[in-house]
Amino acid sequence: MSSKYAKGLVAGGLHGGAMGGLLGSLWGIASALGLQLLAVISVGLLLLGNIGSWWLKFMAPAYYAPATTQTAMLGDDLAMLQSKNPVLVALAIVRHLKKDEKGSWNEYDLNDSIMQPVIKYWKQQCHGSICPHALPKSQGGIGLQCAMFIHTVYDLAHHPLPAGGNAIDYWSAEDQQAFKQAGWKYINNGEGMPSIGDLVVMDHGLYGHILMVVGVEPPKNGKDGALYMAQANATSNTEIGGAPLLKWPLRSSGYLVQDWGPDYRVMGYIHNEQLSKQWGNPLFTAGGGNIDCSKVKHVSHELPRSEYVEMARKAAQQMGINADIYLRQIKQESGFNPDAVSPVGAIGIAQFMPATAAGMGIDPHDPGQALCGGAKLMANQLKEYGGNYAKALAAYNAGGGGVASAVRRCGENFRPCLPVETRNYLAVILAGMDDYGRRV
Repeated sequence: MSSKYAKGLVAGGLHGGAMGGLLGSLWGIASALGLQLLAVISVGLLLLGNIGSWWLKFMAPAYYAPATTQTAMLGDDLAMLQSKNPVLVALAIVRHLKKDEKGSWNEYDLNDSIMQPVIKYWKQQCHGSICPHALPKSQGGIGLQCAMFIHTVYDLAHHPLPAGGNAIDYWSAEDQQAFKQAGWKYINNGEGMPSIGDLVVMDHGLYGHILMVVGVEPPKNGKDGALYMAQANATSNTEIGGAPLLKWPLRSSGYLVQDWGPDYRVMGYIHNEQLSKQWGNPLFTAGGGNIDCSKVKHVSHELPRSEYVEMARKAAQQMGINADIYLRQIKQESGFNPDAVSPVGAIGIAQFMPATAAGMGIDPHDPGQALCGGAKLMANQLKEYGGNYAKALAAYNAGGGGVASAVRRCGENFRPCLPVETRNYLAVILAGMDDYGRRV
């Protein structure tokens, strides 16, 4: 939030928090009336004290509803399809599937912008026409089948699977040999824990069923965890970020409890340890879980800079975000100065506006709580934007409304539509990286 003027309206540029969207709607006023008037407005609003907290609690959800519309998500889903991460590719596709008359997710709109790269891939696979196992029933096909979905996801992510066929074929001796030679291993249900990107094979009827693990909540303290799976041609029982998913209980032994009846049997998981570590756990690693930053032990303002750097690194690791990027971010925000105060009232090492800090229940003057809160806020933004660091950072700096506005106007190439200071902010923090924080 180093943008000096993007933070001038209580929580404008609110780390992507509730008040940040005011930047997008009032930016023109700031330009027309001058930054001096904006500063006066800022001070006036700050003097009102509890207005910011009231907004965060009652008004923000309705105000930001447009940011979750199809238009605003367009750029995110396209980026997910291009991410080379099968988990993100799978989530992007299932967000655009539709139910058939039986409630199975196997239909889609042929004119859907997000589905065009997917449709192009199917046409390449089937001599210029959409493959019958991917073609909607309304177009004379049989709907997107589960095995076709799995192969499509991994091919589009540039991680082609070593074998395939119908779903049940994945558990055959022939397929097992091919997968094992490629570094995968087979885990029988209940004999080991599944991981992100694993394939879940079920025995059912002639063809079986296959799903992909996109989220894991590990069992804890004697309580079952949960496995979240993306699939096609079957029903769902939960939704996360607009993605219809199947959620089943996961026992401490790794046993997956299915509820589709006795005609279905979970055979096990096809697992690749090395690839799973690369793909992360985007649905549940980021966000800080139940970590309460207000409970962080008080930290002195007299520590050497190096100690604050290490604290920031640990906070980032705890929240599951890229520590190097977070260190660059805090350096840009305050230079690791816990006493920093911006001209518009942003406070402390992570440059929180007072209303933002109050909404999170943290003391922005306390370096420990502020670094924890900043990392947690970034983690939540990364979940919101599908792992896109450029958008998460822009939301931290200019507000979620500013990001949504930029995406609506410029699509995936949204940076030119951001305020100048936010563009510079991204250029410094993500120097040498792409929008997803990968080295280029």
